[in-house]
Amino acid sequence: MIVQSEMNNKAYTFKQQVECETNNYSGKHHNYNTTQSTASNRRLNELNRLPKDWALTPVIEKRPYRENWQGETPLSREQIAKELTDCGATGYGLRLGDVSDGLMAVDIDGKSAEDLLKHFPELALSVAWTSGKVGRYQMLFKVPDKWRDKLKDFTRVSIKEWEDYQCADKEQLEIRYNFSQSVLPCSYHPETGQYEWIMTPEEIEIAVA
Repeated sequence: MIVQSEMNNKAYTFKQQVECETNNYSGKHHNYNTTQSTASNRRLNELNRLPKDWALTPVIEKRPYRENWQGETPLSREQIAKELTDCGATGYGLRLGDVSDGLMAVDIDGKSAEDLLKHFPELALSVAWTSGKVGRYQMLFKVPDKWRDKLKDFTRVSIKEWEDYQCADKEQLEIRYNFSQSVLPCSYHPETGQYEWIMTPEEIEIAVA
């Protein structure tokens, strides 16, 4: 778990980055010409920077398309690159759960869902990325070994209310784990162009859930 002092030091910066990334597309991760060829090159370059123990699956827009993508042996980076260059993939998703050493994603879907997240202060700052839509981003956490067997059948859950708080219509938190995936930067997004990092795995440690 990221220690409390680190959380305090990074909290304001993280909040600023979320607002910047989802509203203005400015900052160090956005100084790129987003032509199709440049976007494709970015995806290939980013692919090689991702942690090697992250299992990936190619996607078209937001959807995986390989048969048995949830159960197949993880593809090599070379295989993912071939899907991008030769097979029409527009990006890649992170296969969550045991196949990626216990990674769990929390999808914040809307401003009211972001407020709902405040009811879970035990969740530390962590790796995060955004589609570029206001109030929409995901955070990545690692499930401790002691809980993985108990969560082996858990795939995903949507949370729209907690205690006396309720999200706005069509907004929610979604927690994803085994047999689920989350599309990663710099994959194509049909509304905003592409997903972008808020905090990369090079900048911050993945927090323990």
